[in-house]
Amino acid sequence: MKKLFYFIAATLILSGCVLDTSDSSHVAPEMVLVPGGTITGANTTHGESAPYNGVFVAGRNVTLGSFYIGKYEITQQEYESVMKGVEIEVDGAPLKVDATPSKCKAGSEDYTLFDGEKQYMRPVENVTYFDVVWFCNALSKKEKLTPAYEITVKTITSINHSGHITDADVVFNREANGYRLPTEAEWEYAARGGGWFMTSKDCGVCRRVSAPRSTYNAWLGFRVARNAE
Repeated sequence: MKKLFYFIAATLILSGCVLDTSDSSHVAPEMVLVPGGTITGANTTHGESAPYNGVFVAGRNVTLGSFYIGKYEITQQEYESVMKGVEIEVDGAPLKVDATPSKCKAGSEDYTLFDGEKQYMRPVENVTYFDVVWFCNALSKKEKLTPAYEITVKTITSINHSGHITDADVVFNREANGYRLPTEAEWEYAARGGGWFMTSKDCGVCRRVSAPRSTYNAWLGFRVARNAE
């Protein structure tokens, strides 16, 4: 997966050496426990003609273990608190990854604040997949958890004057207790409230997971997850 960007509310081949000059303080995301279970798929009201009917389709049984998922998208404050000061050495040169990459910045003429909205509570966006998994590992290390990814950074590119990891080899350790991206099935299960389909009035977990933290909801960010111990 290369140069995948999350915009909407997600070179020498060698291991990247981390030169982390940030302090140990960070803002931890609020997590929600989602109890696991086995889900028997069923036809949805969208029908076969829908472009995507989800993971839990008719004829499929999916078993998920319990897991934690972020109650909200990772905010700009949370992302910066983890990524600020991080440099990765690639081909002998220390390169910075932007800790404040979002297009929705304070003072922006295109993305103004609403009354009562706080800039730092907006979801972080304008990040690559590789930026996100690096963030997950960095957050895990700050909380003394086992990182969920092995990352070999190949390229850091300046995009719109913002440093991003644009190429890397990533190996996922499913058994690690550190932060990671939720799987497609985990995200759908959490968003549906713990089943293949639930109406909004029944969706207790869904409400806790999806409630907006900021009044601004024009960009989709990303949430983190981790295994329940």
